[in-house]
Amino acid sequence: MIKPMNDNWQKIILSAKPAGAPQDLLPRVLARVNEEKAAGPLRLKFFIYSALTVLSAVSIVFAVIVAKSEFAKSDFPAFLALVWTDSSVVFAYWKSYLASLAETLPITSVILVLAAVFAFVNFIRMAAKNVGAVHPHIRRKTA
Repeated sequence: MIKPMNDNWQKIILSAKPAGAPQDLLPRVLARVNEEKAAGPLRLKFFIYSALTVLSAVSIVFAVIVAKSEFAKSDFPAFLALVWTDSSVVFAYWKSYLASLAETLPITSVILVLAAVFAFVNFIRMAAKNVGAVHPHIRRKTA
């Protein structure tokens, strides 16, 4: 059976103070809205640099494959192995040996690998710089 409410319920409800918003609510909300507006371009940068990081990691793989095949085609490994097999001859004719090494080194492949690694490191650095826009708990404190 339902009990009837107390007769003084109107007094209780009318005497209760209405819950108001904290005084600093509006400035906090506006500050957060401005923070989100500022984070928009940073989020875009983060995703662009992340995609470029992945692409440069893939390019490292392909650059290493190309460099490996170029090294196999050149005589560089054979000339390099002479240091261990005929070191007395290498030390006697070291100028000619270094010239031969320089001639047989597939420099374009080496440059390609180094450029891909440099791009990867650079893009990962730029993505890390903008990670605070996506993950607010990682934001750098500016003091």
